[in-house]
Amino acid sequence: MLLHEAGLIKLKDPSNTLATQRDIIENPRHLKIRELEGALLARSVSQVDLVFVFANYALEAGIDTNSALIVEKGKSLYIEFLVARPDNINDPGLQKLAKALNSDEVRQFILTRYKGQIAPGF
Repeated sequence: MLLHEAGLIKLKDPSNTLATQRDIIENPRHLKIRELEGALLARSVSQVDLVFVFANYALEAGIDTNSALIVEKGKSLYIEFLVARPDNINDPGLQKLAKALNSDEVRQFILTRYKGQIAPGF
């Protein structure tokens, strides 16, 4: 979706958050797209021309996120969720974990650790 929004490719359905390479209908720059595990992307920067990498991986690899060519802003597509099976949702341990993960301490940790480049989703 980010490459579509930047005009580098055209997707069949730009609102499809599950789009894959098969959904690309135009690739005027003939970009060769390779899918890699998220943690490997930041380490591959020196071996490719362009990498889409999540800020947490970039920061862990020492990449200055302020030097990014394209930055996704104002969207919550990639917020992580804590989920449980319906029969386990009221488990006291899970409830305690959910409360801790949504605490002010965790919010501050995220802001400090990732230098404001990753926003808490809560």
